Amino acid sequence: MSPASTATDKKTATEGADQKPTLMLLDGNSLAFRAFYALPAENFKTQGGLTTNAVYGFTAMLINLLRDEQPSHIAAAFRKPSTVIMPGINDPKMFGPANDTARILRFQTPCAPCFRSGGCEHMACIRGVTAEDATVSVLKGLDLAASRPA
Repeated sequence: MSPASTATDKKTATEGADQKPTLMLLDGNSLAFRAFYALPAENFKTQGGLTTNAVYGFTAMLINLLRDEQPSHIAAAFRKPSTVIMPGINDPKMFGPANDTARILRFQTPCAPCFRSGGCEHMACIRGVTAEDATVSVLKGLDLAASRPA
């Protein structure tokens, strides 16, 4: 190991000792889905023809997240129930989450889906979703809705 990397490693370890532990939770399905469609499959194949673009992209995103955020712990979940808050900009049938167990939460408005890339000034389709709506959806997905106090 070079002296430069040893000094950097000691500096990073010292800085990390003063920080609170942080946990980074990753939606593995979404990252893999994004990686698969972001990188051209024809450029990422094994000699046997197996497509590896999703593996490469997922790993690259993971490395970037670890470098940029420097969490003390990390966990990735695949195919777990989740709640996705979607604005009325997109149609969930076309742009919904890759995870088929995800609950889509949105506030119905007459103008949705509008397909405006930046939305509109009132964004009632997203502002209408309350914290209570999100909490109930997450608890239902985790099968905890019955245990939640009324």
